[in-house]
Amino acid sequence: HLKLSEDTYTFAFLRNPIDRIQSHFNMLNDMQVSNRSHQALAAEWHWAKDGFATFLEEVPRKHACNQLYMFDTNFDVSEALY
Repeated sequence: HLKLSEDTYTFAFLRNPIDRIQSHFNMLNDMQVSNRSHQALAAEWHWAKDGFATFLEEVPRKHACNQLYMFDTNFDVSEALY
């Protein structure tokens, strides 16, 4: 919903979705192991606490597919590409 002027350059850096979701899981586990306090840990740790397979079942689609969601909130690939 951000309005940018016509002369603004925009860049998007996308990661492999599998690497990204694995990284999200690892981040939550690393924060838990190191006892770091972070709002993501408090809000998301329950998704990861029982392992990666459970994490994939528990993580909301908005988080699991965040790169797609950034470009279309309905997860429509055609709209996101547009």
